[in-house]
Amino acid sequence: MSHYPKHVYINLKKYADLTLGLAAVVFFGSILIAYPYSEHFQLSVQIVAHMLIIVLAGVIKVAFITHMVAQKGINESYVPN
Repeated sequence: MSHYPKHVYINLKKYADLTLGLAAVVFFGSILIAYPYSEHFQLSVQIVAHMLIIVLAGVIKVAFITHMVAQKGINESYVPN
């Protein structure tokens, strides 16, 4: 049983979804910079894009786990009558 009110989990899910969406967009942009369009960017930009791919993969995983925890909390949260 959850110890937090439902609105806490709703806010957590909202921020997790926002983080997941933004990280996914930047992740795919980094992939485009790092691989198919690399000849159009300086080497320093390509290096940053490669580093972002690794970092954002972790951010996406954490945001998805947070989304699942919030969803479970919403489903199990106690709502007084």
